[in-house]
Amino acid sequence: MFFNFGWSEGLLLAAVALLIFGPKALGRWFKRLGERAQGVGREFKEGYAQGRDSKEEDPQPPASQSHA
Repeated sequence: MFFNFGWSEGLLLAAVALLIFGPKALGRWFKRLGERAQGVGREFKEGYAQGRDSKEEDPQPPASQSHA
């Protein structure tokens, strides 16, 4: 297993990072991370909408099924 962290390990890691880097640096990093996550979400929504719109523009005719 590559990363097998529990809550206690995560909390310890966060406390050590807070002591090493300080609250201002961590705040900037988390803000930047949030902005990037918003950008990825925005791009996903735009791509999804574009794909949905292109499907509506080029509808596929229903396949004709003849029963003999």
